[in-house]
Amino acid sequence: IRAARKNARANKVAKRLLLAQGSLAAIQRQANHQLVAVNILSRTIIRFLASGLTQTVATGGVLILGGILAEQEPEMRAALHAAGMALLSRKKASAKDSGAGSWVALIANAE
Repeated sequence: IRAARKNARANKVAKRLLLAQGSLAAIQRQANHQLVAVNILSRTIIRFLASGLTQTVATGGVLILGGILAEQEPEMRAALHAAGMALLSRKKASAKDSGAGSWVALIANAE
């Protein structure tokens, strides 16, 4: 979260963001948000989706999921659909961009 705060300050958006670290339950107790970004391991994101992550997204809001290996994308798409989310967009970073394998980010909102 330290890096996220530093990037937010550098991009002059720190006052417009709520950056949170902790359990899903703690974050769910806060108000719903127009934009929720999660960048952690795919298996954790899938567990969060099954546990109500989408409840943190306001009506009409957007959920961005990052940290997804390209080969894990089908499983992540299925978890999004099961959680009532519709895929809006997909972004891919190639191995040369990331220094590792191919990664994807999925952008979704409520169906």
